[in-house]
Parts: sequence; structure tokens; C-alpha cells
Amino acid sequence: MNIKQLLLNNSLFEHLTADELDRVADMMRPHDLPANTTVFKEGAHGNYVCFVLEGKLQVLKVKPNGQESVIATLGEGQSVGEMAIIDGLPRSATVRSVTAASLLLLKRDDFNTLLSKHPEIAAKILKAIAKMLSIHLRKTSGELSNLLFA
Repeated sequence: MNIKQLLLNNSLFEHLTADELDRVADMMRPHDLPANTTVFKEGAHGNYVCFVLEGKLQVLKVKPNGQESVIATLGEGQSVGEMAIIDGLPRSATVRSVTAASLLLLKRDDFNTLLSKHPEIAAKILKAIAKMLSIHLRKTSGELSNLLFA
């Protein structure tokens, strides 16, 4: 999958024009990983979002007993770490490559540059991130409710 195709297939960019997509693509940084490599650890400082060009990633949470639990597996076109470009808080999960992977990184500093120079593009992306997080929160709330009231 090429950069333009990834952006076109990712919901964070679905409302961008072709020119706006080009501006965002210019800010992406490629990063290749071998299999079984930690992309970032839960609790680490976060300053970028990852987009999967090729390969598979696992999102893991550490249980109170120290055991890791897989909460998601991500493939081509998917992203992880979106909150990092917004809040800069520690990572909420660990992400590890299952296979060799090619990623694109969008750093918070680059997103902030986009925000100051092209606020209309950044606003579209922020709105898409807010929608995605809202959907995840609703799903998680429903699952929690089912566990608590089952």
C-alpha cells in the first residue's frame, strides 16, 4: 500500500481534498520494523501516531498480574496512537509488531505545524479523531455495562 492509498483508506483523512492529502503525506515519516519489535510501551511518553502500510501490529495491555493481554490486532491502513498527537500523555497500551511492518509516523510537532499553517486541514483531522474516540468510548462503555450488569 502506498502513502496516498493509506490516507485515502483511513477514516481520519476521509474528508480531505487531494491537495490536503498531499500536505499531510509530506509530513509522514516512514519507519520499518522487524517482527516482534516494540513500537511503543504502555506508560511511555507519546508524541506520534502510527499508520500501518504493511504488516500486523498487536495492541497489548498489562494485567495487574503482569501478564499481557492482546486487545487488538491492526493491519494495513489502520492507525494507533492517535491520542498522542492531541494530549502528549503517556501511552495507554503497548504496541508490538507481529510481523515485519512498514509504518508511517505523524509526529505531534508536525501536526502542530499543520495546525498553525493549515488549520482547516488539522480541524478536519481532529474532528475525525474525536469521532473515532467517541465510537471507541461508546463501544467500551457498552462492553463494561454488559460485564457489570450480566
